[in-house]
Amino acid sequence: MNPERYRLALVREPADPPFGSQIDAPADIAAIACGLLGLEPQEVVLAFHLDRKHRVRGYQEVARGGLHEAPVDLRVVFGAVLVAGTPAFVLVHNHPSGDPTPSVDDHALSRRLTRAAELLGVEFVDHLVVAAHRWTSMLGGTTGEARR
Repeated sequence: MNPERYRLALVREPADPPFGSQIDAPADIAAIACGLLGLEPQEVVLAFHLDRKHRVRGYQEVARGGLHEAPVDLRVVFGAVLVAGTPAFVLVHNHPSGDPTPSVDDHALSRRLTRAAELLGVEFVDHLVVAAHRWTSMLGGTTGEARR
């Protein structure tokens, strides 16, 4: 009897937007993230994988929670980034309440991500909070309304 074996493979193939989208400012990723997460009924955390020129190469859900929080495990976030093999990432999560104001826990998570990214040699570009069509950039300190 043979034990089950699993193989993980990355496949490069042409993809539709948001893949390949250029991220020059928080508003660029916010437009994508609000479309994906803006109306989610529970908190969801996505890691967007970026190449050296900050083009979106992929994204992955790294946490899903309840109405008020989603526990984020840094091993899952950086595991996703490292498996994707991209040198940079943006973390985005939603606030189902409709208010994109970062919480104390959101700020603590940003600090932890910054320290871990420095240790791993990965560029942590930003951490955004989105709610409906509004957003807040935690590292850039800006807010706005997403383009539709």
